[in-house]
Amino acid sequence: MKNVLIYRTDRIGDFLISTPIFSSLKRKFINCKIDIVCSNLNYDYVKSFNFFNKVLLYPDNIFKKISFYLSLSDYDHILVLDGKKRSIYNSIFKRSKTKTLFTPSSSIKKMFKYFFNNVYLIDYNIPKINLIKNFLLNIECEYESTDLNFLLKYENSKCLKYNKSFAEYIILNLDEKWIYKNYIKTYKNIEPTLTQFVNFLSILSKNNKVIIVNGFFENPLLEKLKNSNYINDNTNLVIKDKINIFELQLLIKHCNCLISCHGAPSHIASNYNVKVIDIVDDSEIKFFSSYNHHFKNKVQIIREDFNNLSRKIIENL
Repeated sequence: MKNVLIYRTDRIGDFLISTPIFSSLKRKFINCKIDIVCSNLNYDYVKSFNFFNKVLLYPDNIFKKISFYLSLSDYDHILVLDGKKRSIYNSIFKRSKTKTLFTPSSSIKKMFKYFFNNVYLIDYNIPKINLIKNFLLNIECEYESTDLNFLLKYENSKCLKYNKSFAEYIILNLDEKWIYKNYIKTYKNIEPTLTQFVNFLSILSKNNKVIIVNGFFENPLLEKLKNSNYINDNTNLVIKDKINIFELQLLIKHCNCLISCHGAPSHIASNYNVKVIDIVDDSEIKFFSSYNHHFKNKVQIIREDFNNLSRKIIENL
């Protein structure tokens, strides 16, 4: 196998759970060139790795999509990991010796099974990593447990410019998933009042340095905390708001524990074998469990009212 095209036009967490495929392909086919198509949500992150032959951004503009399609070469294998129709349609009309599709939809499988050599149905009752292992076995590639530690093997170049600033700390990832109006309304509301949050932080930071991060999300709770006197009085509390994914990754790499609603930070922590308290909603427990089953050092906690949630977080540190 000389060259492979992979579609992963979704998010960073989805990319990270697929990394055993990339590592196994490189190990089996040493000189294989792997091109990967990304979305605007994971393109910059994937591009920062010195691993892929080409990292391609799937365009939004219809005319650029045509140009993008025409620019693609022929490949020995095309692998659609994201299951998106745009990736499927691009693949079925492109010449390749073999093609593989991953999809959570039985109707999509039925519709496109004649265009792909293999179609894997994503069943959320089965850990995602098991599906990946089956695929690798079918193409005679060997899976190794260390393939789940992609970030340890292939250091992200953009992380190298950030310095480790703290020692012995916990990260609290206070992203949009904590704020009810900004997340999925059918999920349990875990948003605390400022008083509840301060009480929780007082316990959490009593014997631990705590770093609160929130990415680029404007978190009203965090703004209230910054405007309060509490933040000035607690020397064990640090706020690192509006940091990029690369600085966040470095912070996670060296922390003792990550507290986060399930997402890309959870997958980053798992890659580094860092303990993660992974907060999920019980309405989709099978979905989340299929994605975090392989986490080596995790505690999965169900979303509920903040008083009960915070108590369980403290108990599981």
